[in-house]
Amino acid sequence: MCSNRRLENIAKINASLSLQVCAPAVQAYICWVGGYVKPFLDRLSGSSPPESLPAHPMYSMSTETLETVGISPG
Repeated sequence: MCSNRRLENIAKINASLSLQVCAPAVQAYICWVGGYVKPFLDRLSGSSPPESLPAHPMYSMSTETLETVGISPG
């Protein structure tokens, strides 16, 4: 189905659609998984089987710890 026709069909539907219907070329998504984003991701993952749209979580850098400290000679 061409993209124009797909967009016309999406515009006419009053219900939520899966990501595969809206953006069929998406094969996976990479996203921060916390805070205000989590409810949206829960709905997204509930609309399709996990194996069909794998999620690769990113974590907030504000929660990371510093593991390596560079020391300049001097």
